[in-house]
Amino acid sequence: TGRVRADVTVVRLDDGHLLVQDPAQPDPVDALLGPYVLSSDVSLADRTAALALLALPGRTGGPPAELPTGWVATRPSCLGPGLGLVGPASGRDQVRRALEADHPGLVEAFEPAVEAWRIARGTPRFPVDLTPESLPHETDVGDAVAYTKGCYLGQEAVARVGNLGHPPFVLVPMRSEGPVSAGDSVLADGADVGTVTSATPLEGGGSALIGRVRWAARQTMLRTATGSDLAPGTRPASSASA
Repeated sequence: TGRVRADVTVVRLDDGHLLVQDPAQPDPVDALLGPYVLSSDVSLADRTAALALLALPGRTGGPPAELPTGWVATRPSCLGPGLGLVGPASGRDQVRRALEADHPGLVEAFEPAVEAWRIARGTPRFPVDLTPESLPHETDVGDAVAYTKGCYLGQEAVARVGNLGHPPFVLVPMRSEGPVSAGDSVLADGADVGTVTSATPLEGGGSALIGRVRWAARQTMLRTATGSDLAPGTRPASSASA
C-alpha cells in the first residue's frame, strides 16, 4: 500500500551489503525482504552478533589511521551526515581506543542523548514519527523513491501521491518557547490539525519538536493545545545512505 515498512542504512562491504536497522522498528528487515528473494542469487543473514557499529555524526575527518582487518568506513553514518565504522565485533575495543587517541575528549552518547540530538535536528525516526501507517512522502524522501521504475510494491499509492502533488500529512520540525510533550495536539485557528510525535527540552529553555500535521496547515500559525506557540525549526538536508 506504499506505506513505510522499514528504514535502513545500506553499507557496502567486500562480501555484500549490510542493512543497518534501528532495533526499535516493528519488523526485522530480513523478514520483510525474505519473501521476495525467491530464486534470486541472494542470501540474507542476521549479522547483529558478529558485527559492531560505531557512528560519529557530524565528523568531517576520516577514520583512524589503522583500522582492524575487516573494518570499513562509510558516509553517512546510520545517524545521518558524518562517519560510520563497521566491522567484526572482536575489533570494537581497538577501534574505540584509536578514536579516543585521536580525540581525547570524545564522549560516548547513550540513547536518551541521541534522541534529544536527532529531535533538535528535526530528523524523523521510524516508528516514532513515521509509523507503519505513514507514507514515505511525509518526510523529505529526496531521490529515494523511483517514480519512473517499473512495477513494484506500493507503486499505485506512490503514483497517487505524486499525482495529487503532496501527502495528506507531513512531518514538520518546530521550536517552542514553552514546554511541549510528545502526544500533544497541534492546533491551527483552534482546529486540531496534527500531533507532536517527538519533543525534547532545549538548553536555556524551550523545546524542539517534530509534529505530524495536515498538509494544508503546515505553513500556518500553529500552537499546542496547552498554549505553546510553535515556530518552524531546522530541517536537515536529505542524504542517501551508502
